[in-house]
Amino acid sequence: MQDFIIRVLVAGGIMGVFDAVWLSIVANKFYKSQIGKLLLEKPDMTAAVIFYVIYVVGIVAFVINPALEKGSWQHAVGYGAFALGRSADGRCRRAKFLVLAPWLICIGSLLHGTRRGLCGS
Repeated sequence: MQDFIIRVLVAGGIMGVFDAVWLSIVANKFYKSQIGKLLLEKPDMTAAVIFYVIYVVGIVAFVINPALEKGSWQHAVGYGAFALGRSADGRCRRAKFLVLAPWLICIGSLLHGTRRGLCGS
């Protein structure tokens, strides 16, 4: 259990740093140009914390731990990239029928989801 908690903290820290850079530098201008009127003044940090806890625990349980047990970095990369499919599901499904979810946002979100999964793993 102690190893699991350490892995969650390390993966969460790595993902937090990369997400902070992505959201503050890259995504800030990108999302404002695409859906600016829909964005909150400040992010909902409660929702963010809930998402990250669930996401990081999932990455550790389903990607990092199995990869360490198998001794396979390829397993970690393969299943870490699975975040692309997870991201594609909701984001691109919305893009096909909502005016508020343009395809450019879908592609940007896919890249971000894939990067997040790979960084965490």
